[in-house]
Amino acid sequence: MQQMLVYDASQVSEARRLTAHECRKWGIGETNLAQVELVVTEFATNLIKHAGGGMLVIDINQVRNGIELTILSLDKGPGIGNLGNALHDGYTTTGSPGTGLGAIKRLSGTFDTYSVPGKGAALLSIMNLKKTGEANLDYHHFSGAVCLPLTGEEACGDNWAVEQLKDRTMVLAVDGLGHGSLAAEAGNEAVKSFKQNVMHSPPEIMSLIDRALQSTRGAAAAVAEIIPGSQIVRYSGIGNISGRIVSTEEERKLITFNGTLGMGTGRIRELSYPWAENSLLIMHSDGLTARWHAENYPGLWLKHPALIAGVLYRDQSRPKDDSVVVVVKGEKY
Repeated sequence: MQQMLVYDASQVSEARRLTAHECRKWGIGETNLAQVELVVTEFATNLIKHAGGGMLVIDINQVRNGIELTILSLDKGPGIGNLGNALHDGYTTTGSPGTGLGAIKRLSGTFDTYSVPGKGAALLSIMNLKKTGEANLDYHHFSGAVCLPLTGEEACGDNWAVEQLKDRTMVLAVDGLGHGSLAAEAGNEAVKSFKQNVMHSPPEIMSLIDRALQSTRGAAAAVAEIIPGSQIVRYSGIGNISGRIVSTEEERKLITFNGTLGMGTGRIRELSYPWAENSLLIMHSDGLTARWHAENYPGLWLKHPALIAGVLYRDQSRPKDDSVVVVVKGEKY
């Protein structure tokens, strides 16, 4: 995952170049590359025109049947006054042709927006790409995340994983101690152990991660098991990982316990929480402040999980730490 700041015209072309370079490494064909470059250009140009600048966050992943590119555009500008009009070709507030957002929406497998007047805008494009010679794709995730290092660092000590099983969803958020390559080593080892042991319960997975991290500097982590059929979430957390369940009825903070995985934590507890179809789970490291409240984001919780993660990162991230925020919805998006 990469973050690109866009505050002048030269950064527009740089964002386009870097994104295309990453796509080529995944073997993306030229037709899709042209579409990707158009979307990035429109996002970046709009950031400068309408918000005075902002950031793009891109992520490329192998999914079940292809390659998925996620692009987030995040700003703290005046917001989008009339989103319905902005999505129509020809509508403009700056004298441009007015085709940007409409083009982005047409080229996206998933497109979503969140904007509050005076508090900025967040836009999401998920593009389902294909390698040369492959068929078109039609695949959507129902989880999303932002995971970025401290400014100036290439390696990120925070990490995450979501594993969808037959009747449940397993979620991990991890914060390797400190930052840089040694923190990233701990975070990566935690993800590896999680994926190898995903069939176990949250306390068992946490204990296995604890053992796996003994040769590293250690980490904070939390594992959640969402079981829709039983309408329950089982949760185990050690250290500075924040978790909460947000629904239309309430906002519930999840409890974590003191300690550091990799240092021998002893018995790890599991707590259970109610889960409804309209619930969503949010887990994040202390790279984001935990002082936010769901009521301050009207309408956000109906959006795509990746967009929710992006807005929380934009508003709540701390400037001197790695950050991860992962969001899982309780119903198909």
